[in-house]
Amino acid sequence: MLASLLFVTSMVLGGFAKAEYLPPVVSQGEIKQCGAQQYYDQAYTCYDGLLCPIYDGFPYSRCGEGCYSSILANCVDNKIVKFQPITKPFKLLAYHTTKLIVGSVEACGLEFHIKEGGACSYCPAQVGSSCPPGKETVLVPGAGMNTLVPGGQRYYMNDFTGALKFTQAHSAQAINATFGFFQALDGGAFSAGSDPTFVTCPSENYKIYARYGGAGLPGDCFKINLLTVPWEGTGAAAWQYV
Repeated sequence: MLASLLFVTSMVLGGFAKAEYLPPVVSQGEIKQCGAQQYYDQAYTCYDGLLCPIYDGFPYSRCGEGCYSSILANCVDNKIVKFQPITKPFKLLAYHTTKLIVGSVEACGLEFHIKEGGACSYCPAQVGSSCPPGKETVLVPGAGMNTLVPGGQRYYMNDFTGALKFTQAHSAQAINATFGFFQALDGGAFSAGSDPTFVTCPSENYKIYARYGGAGLPGDCFKINLLTVPWEGTGAAAWQYV
C-alpha cells in the first residue's frame, strides 16, 4: 500500500505525526521505495526506512523512531522535546523551505508585511531624545506590541479577512478582532491558535494572513511559517507603530 494513503497532520498531538487512512491525494510527486514501503516523494521523506511527512511543503525530521516538526520541537538524545512558550519580547521571521523566502515581519499600515527597511513607526516631537528607535517590530507574549504609547497597542487576527493586524495607538481593542489566541514558542513557531501556517501575498506587498483567511485572497498567495527571534534590546522598541 502506498504511503500516500496515510494522511498526516501536524495539528494532532501538538505538532507530531499521527496517521489516519484517507484516500490518496493527487499530484504528490514520483513513487519511490523506502524499505518495504512505497511513497510519494512530495508527501514524505525517507530516513533509513522510516517515512516522515511533508506537511504543507515543510518536511518533518526524524528523531529516534518518530517524526517531528523542527519549528515545534527539537531532537535531544533521540527524544522529541517540545519548545516552550517564549517569555520575553520577540521579533518574527517569515520562512518557506522551497520558495527561499526568509525575511523580517514588520508592522506597517496597521498590518504585518514581510518587508525590508524596518517598521513604520511614529514618535511625537515633544518626546525628544526619549523616543525609542522604532526601527524593529517587536511583540510581547500575550498579544502586546512593545511600545511606549499610553494605552498601548496589540496584535490580533481580523475575523473576516484573516489578516494579521495591530490596533491604533491608545487602544487595545478593535472591531471584528480575535486577541490572545496566538502561541509563540521560544526558538520555534508563532502560531494562530495551534496552527503554525500563515499565508502571504506578493501582490499585496507580502501582507500576512492566518491560514484560514477570508475569501477573495489574491491568487499569488502562498503558505509560510513565522518563527520567533528573541529581541536583544531593552525597554520599548517604539513609541507607536503606524
